[in-house]
Amino acid sequence: MADPVLDENLILQLLTAPASGTIDDIGRLQAAAIQALTDMHDRKMTRDQYIQHAASAVSLYGQLCKLWMLLSMKEAFNNGDFDAARIAEAEHGLLNLVNKQVKTVHGIVTELMKCPTSQDVVH
Repeated sequence: MADPVLDENLILQLLTAPASGTIDDIGRLQAAAIQALTDMHDRKMTRDQYIQHAASAVSLYGQLCKLWMLLSMKEAFNNGDFDAARIAEAEHGLLNLVNKQVKTVHGIVTELMKCPTSQDVVH
């Protein structure tokens, strides 16, 4: 099987557009962060390098999520669509989603614990 290779020039191109205070660039920048994270894995970085650089990519993705939320709230406020009931409904929905995702990641880590490591005794 050939090595998986992402188009790193495309990733760099996606990262050229600065965050501009509009929602338009956020998806492109998030895609670049995830592709960079995948590329780090595919290129078999050392664990220390991966942790350091993956934290940067995940942080970028997370900050872009916050920016999207802030800009969406600003737009709703400017349009007169901002009300407490809608915020409460969105909060409830997000809390449900986050709790499901926590369970999913818990399951992933539980499965990872079953994977052999280089320190396991071979029978």
